[in-house]
Amino acid sequence: MTHRGSRERLRKQIAFKAACLLREGRADDAETARRMASRQLVRGWTPANAMPPSQDVHEVMRQFAGPSASSELPQPYAAYRAILLPLAHVRMPKATHPEGDALYHSLQTFERVRQADPYDEELLTAALLHEVGRAVDVVDPIAATLDVLDGLITQRTAWFIAELPEERRRLDCDLGQRASRRLARHADGDALTTLARGDAAARVCGGAAPSLDEALQSLSQMDRAFDEETDEPPERGDV
Repeated sequence: MTHRGSRERLRKQIAFKAACLLREGRADDAETARRMASRQLVRGWTPANAMPPSQDVHEVMRQFAGPSASSELPQPYAAYRAILLPLAHVRMPKATHPEGDALYHSLQTFERVRQADPYDEELLTAALLHEVGRAVDVVDPIAATLDVLDGLITQRTAWFIAELPEERRRLDCDLGQRASRRLARHADGDALTTLARGDAAARVCGGAAPSLDEALQSLSQMDRAFDEETDEPPERGDV
């Protein structure tokens, strides 16, 4: 990649991260959000020509907007929606993804994983969010995904996303024996395999997929059900 290309990619990453910080309420204005995003994404000093103007941040914010029932979604699901919306404008590589845009692929992946394991909220969250980095960095979308989601997802969900490329290689018999054994023997190895297989199968033109709001509502309801279950008082004799 050219130096100019690297600079433009960094500028796009900072603008997207700054918009996320604004959307999540972690920054009060675009200038503050730009500085925070730069510190999170860059070690050391950020060149002035790599910093996006405030207009770029606001443009990303406009991409986040759209008619929905998102006001009914609690955090972090409203933030997930804002981060996922731009994927509708990100085209996947035609040779491997005939289904089209990255949002449709993500929703198909969510549905495939839900069919296999409908009760693992962290796994389903990874299925839905694993491509969000493509909106800012097509060269290294996994690293960009983890940057964008920093502070919004659990460590287990982050692990699923980080290890997904290696698991794809393992299933394709294209990974070394030591790395393959590490994944296969991991406590969440079977769940990771479910994610990788769902991702591989979610490449169908017209494939079944929920709407974005349906997927987010499903995750939100699982979260609320878990909270209600853990808040129940102990039964008599259990104290």
